[in-house]
Amino acid sequence: MIASTLTRNSVNPHQSYSTIKKEVATQTYGIYYPSAKDIDLIITQNKKLLNEKELKEYRPILTSTSPGKGYWRQQLDHICAHLKTYAVNRPDFQSLIGEPRMGNMIHATVHENEYQVTIQTVFRKPENLSQSPFFINETNEYYPINSERSSPYSNTIYSDKKLQKILSSTHALIRLFEKKNNNYNKKSSHQIDILKEVQRLIKEKADVNIKNKEGYTILQLAIRNGYYECLETLIIDGKAKLDKKGPRGNTALHECCLLGLDGAEPLRILLKHGGDASWLNDKNESVIDIAAKQNCPELLQAFSKYQSEKMLKQHMKNSYDDHTRIKTIHDHHSSEKL
Repeated sequence: MIASTLTRNSVNPHQSYSTIKKEVATQTYGIYYPSAKDIDLIITQNKKLLNEKELKEYRPILTSTSPGKGYWRQQLDHICAHLKTYAVNRPDFQSLIGEPRMGNMIHATVHENEYQVTIQTVFRKPENLSQSPFFINETNEYYPINSERSSPYSNTIYSDKKLQKILSSTHALIRLFEKKNNNYNKKSSHQIDILKEVQRLIKEKADVNIKNKEGYTILQLAIRNGYYECLETLIIDGKAKLDKKGPRGNTALHECCLLGLDGAEPLRILLKHGGDASWLNDKNESVIDIAAKQNCPELLQAFSKYQSEKMLKQHMKNSYDDHTRIKTIHDHHSSEKL
């Protein structure tokens, strides 16, 4: 805006005024007053920012001794503070704790003696969320994840007695296959008894897809220890998952190939029931890659037969589909002529 300023050039009252023009900035709009709704929104946003800042800046106090006496929140702060300090000062522990992917914590225990306090926590692995309602303790024993009557990962409701029976059957199945079968290369009454025992445990709802303390599935244990006569029972009746991974990411098919010549028989069984030779382990090695390293013709013959049968079935299916399609078209044309 252009403002005009009047100035007096002399004291003489009869002398006319002269006009000097200047450019000055003036406010052309009124002051902005926020509405009540805007003020409430600003206050809410500021409170949210303050809360987030407090959470980010919160650090448990590192104390030499925890308070005890039932102050469980302060006890947890003490544990977290010392755990972080220990990890910072121990690169070996950093590498160990930084490697595994962990899901929900499913169990925790505290043991105290005259000299020390031991805290043990159990986390479920994300890829095993539907694995089993049990966990394995340090003595290789199986226990329910919680004391509730229903598993959080299943819609099935179990009574305490029935849950204990399932637990006992699963543990018995693990112990059975962890033992080496020295008679796997000949037929015997011992094999028949084992097969009947496996069938009985499966009927008692034993979890066939559970892993032992070393991370092997029951199917992998059966392969490693020579219980080949039980494989079809585990797959058909027990619904064992062929693609379930064990140590180093190996599937049951990888374990067959690692056995060399002894693994040819179980490999044929697994391929027959849906095994895939392209499955990879943690080193991105396929089942065929492991077989090639073993330099075992029997393993490669099993894959060759599997691929041939697969191609033959696909060819027969395509031929049948083509024949059906041609027949349908022919019937359609015949009906039009009529």
